[in-house]
Amino acid sequence: MIAAQDLCRRAVLAALAVALAACGTDEAAKAGTAPAAECVQSDLVAQCPPNTVPRLDADAQAVCQAAGSIDLSQDAIGNQAGSAAISSACVGSGTCRVVCALANPCELGVERVSAADGIICRAPTACGDRVCDPGETFESCPVDCGGMDCAPGALRCVGNDLQRCTPRGAWGDAEPCPVPQVCQEEGGAACRASSCGDGVLDPGEACDDGNGTNGDGCDTNCTPTGCGNGLRTAGEACDDGNRTNNDDCTNDCQVAACPDGIVQAGEECDDGNDSDTDACTTLCRLPVCGDGFTQAGEQCDDGNDDETDACTPDCLRAACGDGIVQDGEGCDDGNEDNADACSNDCRLPGCGDGIVQAGEGCDDGNDENGDDCTNACVPARCGDGVVQVGVEACDDGNEDDTDDCLSTCQAAACGDGVVHAGAETCDDGNQDDGDACTTACAEPRCGDGLLHPSEGCDDGNAEDADACTSSCQPARCGDRILRDDLVAGQPGYEYCDDGSNRVPFDGCDAACEPTETEPNNSFNAGDAIAHGLIHGQLTDGDTDYFGFHLGCGVGQGEACPPGLLVTWSFDVTFARRGREQCPVALCVVRNGACPRLMDPNPIDPNPCFPLVAIPGGFRWTYQGNVGGDYAFGLISTVADTFTYRLTVTDDH
Repeated sequence: MIAAQDLCRRAVLAALAVALAACGTDEAAKAGTAPAAECVQSDLVAQCPPNTVPRLDADAQAVCQAAGSIDLSQDAIGNQAGSAAISSACVGSGTCRVVCALANPCELGVERVSAADGIICRAPTACGDRVCDPGETFESCPVDCGGMDCAPGALRCVGNDLQRCTPRGAWGDAEPCPVPQVCQEEGGAACRASSCGDGVLDPGEACDDGNGTNGDGCDTNCTPTGCGNGLRTAGEACDDGNRTNNDDCTNDCQVAACPDGIVQAGEECDDGNDSDTDACTTLCRLPVCGDGFTQAGEQCDDGNDDETDACTPDCLRAACGDGIVQDGEGCDDGNEDNADACSNDCRLPGCGDGIVQAGEGCDDGNDENGDDCTNACVPARCGDGVVQVGVEACDDGNEDDTDDCLSTCQAAACGDGVVHAGAETCDDGNQDDGDACTTACAEPRCGDGLLHPSEGCDDGNAEDADACTSSCQPARCGDRILRDDLVAGQPGYEYCDDGSNRVPFDGCDAACEPTETEPNNSFNAGDAIAHGLIHGQLTDGDTDYFGFHLGCGVGQGEACPPGLLVTWSFDVTFARRGREQCPVALCVVRNGACPRLMDPNPIDPNPCFPLVAIPGGFRWTYQGNVGGDYAFGLISTVADTFTYRLTVTDDH
C-alpha cells in the first residue's frame, strides 16, 4: 500500500516538473494553469499596466476569454479601445498569462491604453452618442438605448444574486454573492458584507428595512422606532437609550428640566408644576425667605437683602415703625413715642406735623394759613400778615391805618373815621352830608349830587343844558345856556338864550324866544323858521321873509305823489293897535317866484282875505304839492311900526 502511494506521489511531482520546464509552450501544460512562480520568472507580473493589480490566483484562461476583459500583449498596446465595460486586462500569452484587475473598472469601456498612463477609461457622454451609457434607459434616451433592456455594464440585485448588463443591452446570468455577503442596491448594486441596514433581518436585529431613515418604524440601528432606542425621532427631545430617569434625558425622551417632576442632580425638589408658592419653587428649590417667591407666612419676598426697599430681608412689608428708614420716610425709630426725634408717622419733627414741639406755639398739621394756627406754627393774630378766615377782613402786617387795611384788620372803608390815602379826601366817620365831609368821604363840591348851602341845585352831573347847570344853579332864561331837556310847550322850554342881551330883534328875545334878524326882506335872505315860532317887527313898507321846506319824498320842483298835499298853517298875532284891521299882506314864495305862486291871488287887494281871524290876529292856511324850498312873506300895509308873532305848523 505504501509502495503504491509513493509511486503515485512520484508521478505527480514528475508531471509538475515537466510542466514547469515547459512553461510557455502549448504542450507543456493546460492553458492558463501555469504556476505563478514560473510567470513571475518570466516577468509577466511587471507587465501589468499602471492602476491595475495582478491577480495570480485567477484562472487567466477563463477570465481573459470572458466579457469585461481586454488583452494587453506587448504588440497590442494602444489598440485595445472598446465600448464594453472592462474590469480586467490580460498580459502574456499561451499558458503563462496574468490577469491584471483594474483598480477602477471602466463602466463605459476603454478609451485608450498607454504604456505610460495605463488604461484610460471612456468618459461618459451625453444622450445621442449612439452608446447606451450607464444611467441611460430607453425611456430617457431612446436614440442610444433603443431595443435594449439595460445599459451595458449596469448592475442589479436579483434576490441575493448580482446581475450585470451585457454590452448588447441584455441582462446576463445572475451570479450569487459569496457567503456571508449579500447583494445590496443602496449605493450601487454590489455584493457587500451583511450589516444592519442591508434590508436583511440578521440575528440581533429587531428589524431591518434596508434604508437610512429614522422614524419610519424601523430605525437605522435596526430597532423599532420608539423612545429608548437611542435614536431621536419625531416627538422626542432626546433619546439616550437607557432607562435612567434622573440623567440628562428622561425615560419619556424629554430633556431633563426644572420643573419636570423628576428630581435631577442639582435640584432640591421638583414637583412638576408652575407654582412658586407651594413646597417647591419653579426653580426646584425648597422655599426660603429671600428666594423671591412669597410663601405662606411671608408678607413679601423680593429676593434681595436691601433693607430700604418695599420688602425687608425678613420678608415683611416695609412699614413706618419697623425701625428701618425706607424711601419716603424721614426717620424710623421703631417706637410709638410721638414726641421724640421721630414722629409715629416716621417724619422728622417740624412745623406742620401736627405735633406741638418745643418752640412752636401751635401745630395743627395742615397747610391752611388762615385758620387759628399759621403755617409758621404761631397762633393767628391781627397784624401777623395772615388773614384769619372768618375773623379778619384783611391783615397787611403793619400798623398803618391809612392804607387798604386798618390796624384792626378791617378793610378800609368810607365812614370808618380814617382818611384812606389815595382814595378819600376826608372821613369824619358820620353820615351827615351837610357838614365839611360828605358820606362819600369827599369834601363838598358842586356836582357831587349833594345840595350844599352855597348851591341852588346839584344834580351830580356836569351837564349844563338841563334844569341844573354845572355851576349848581337852576337853569333860567338869560343864563346863556340853551336847555335841551324839554320840548316846546313845556314850562321853561327855551328856543334860544343869548344871555342878558336886550337888543331887540337880534334873533333871540328876553323870553328866550326866536326873533327875526334883519335884513330878511328877500327870499334868499329870509330867516329859517327853526322852531316854528318867531317874533318880528314891521315898519312902513317893510317885508319879512321866513324860509321853510316842503318835503314829500321828491326833489326840488317835483310834484308830490298823487293825492299828497302838505298843509302849513301860519298864525300871525299883533300887539293891540287900537283899531281892527289887517296891517300885512301875505305871500308864499318858492324859488324866489312871487307873486304868481299863490293861488288865486299872491297879493290880495284885500290883504286880510281869505284869512281866518284868531285872537289877536289871523291864520292863513297854505296847501302845496310841489317839493322845494319856500318862504313865507309878511308885507307891511300900514304906515306905522308894529310887532307880530308868527307860529308855523305843518301837517303831512
